[in-house]
Amino acid sequence: MGTRERILDAARKLFAEHGYQGTSIRMVARDCGLTDPAVYYHFRTKAEIYDQLLVPPPYATPAPPPGRANREVLAAFLEERFSWWAQNADFIRLLMREQLTGRPESIAYLLTSETQYYDEVREPIASVYGSAGETVADLVFHMLSGFLWDVILSYGGDTTRVVTQESFRLRVRRLIAAGLDAGERLSQ
Repeated sequence: MGTRERILDAARKLFAEHGYQGTSIRMVARDCGLTDPAVYYHFRTKAEIYDQLLVPPPYATPAPPPGRANREVLAAFLEERFSWWAQNADFIRLLMREQLTGRPESIAYLLTSETQYYDEVREPIASVYGSAGETVADLVFHMLSGFLWDVILSYGGDTTRVVTQESFRLRVRRLIAAGLDAGERLSQ
């Protein structure tokens, strides 16, 4: 891992733990074994570091094409998306902390992420659930988001360990299944 990535990893962790205001360049430098000037060599300001953290997630799979979507494909896709977020708990803690302070970049990132979700799932879900598709997309999004926020608030820095447990994954699958079951009932 290069120096720039080490700085970003340290900043992500420290911003999540202490907030943007409570984290200094010195803290970031010490956390990754560097000097302050070494951090400034890679990033001009703390704000620049923060902005570099707000990039779209590198999801492993694209959204299913509408013509190829079915319940199983949708469930696997939704679980994969949720898993990325769950396994990046420090990033979510960072976003949540800064959204609560009203940091515009964090709020914009949240809105962009939500828009990206709907853009990806709207057509595939509608191809399976018809006019109930929008309701299914909303239901699944809000159930999974609420569940994830609850886990992060409950477990904090221990969230990553919790979300990798099979019992957690089973609960995620059940939430997705409940949303898709509702879609089946609504589309009848």
